[in-house]
Amino acid sequence: MDYRGKNRGIEGKLKYLAYGELTAVVLFWIVYVQKFFWKIDSESSKFIIFSMYPLLLLTIILLQGSFYWNNCLKRVQKKAHISRVRIGKIYHKLKWLNWILIIAYIPVFILKNSDIETLDIIGSALLYIFAILEQFNYFHVRLSYESKVFGFQIKKPIKQIITGTTRKSQIAKDILLYLRN
Repeated sequence: MDYRGKNRGIEGKLKYLAYGELTAVVLFWIVYVQKFFWKIDSESSKFIIFSMYPLLLLTIILLQGSFYWNNCLKRVQKKAHISRVRIGKIYHKLKWLNWILIIAYIPVFILKNSDIETLDIIGSALLYIFAILEQFNYFHVRLSYESKVFGFQIKKPIKQIITGTTRKSQIAKDILLYLRN
């Protein structure tokens, strides 16, 4: 079954999205735990506090995405699912909760302990940026576009952001549907 090419149907795409996000969460945590076990010393508590928050934030957003795509999959399969208006209501609240969680990390990052290694700072910053990008991708505008060559395009969303021609994300459309009702 082709989950990456254009030949997959809507069910295949939704499965790819739902399970892909879950797989990403598991892989991020495997890498994090592996890093933690190599770093058991007196400095590890500083590393955990500094780096776990962006990972938890990213995990929360990815799980929200996985749940959303799984709900869409159930809708397509004509199984019990949450309506678009109700899911819009839920995700409208989650969107604001996520922004609060994103903003809450800024003082922690700015006031970081000077004992934290540069690679840990870079890794935490990259996770944090990835969480912010996922927040925009899910709750505001569509940033990810599939490509036949490398899996995802980078040039197209950047061009659309610059030209102001981005499309609303599917969750943003459902939130708008909820707000209109």
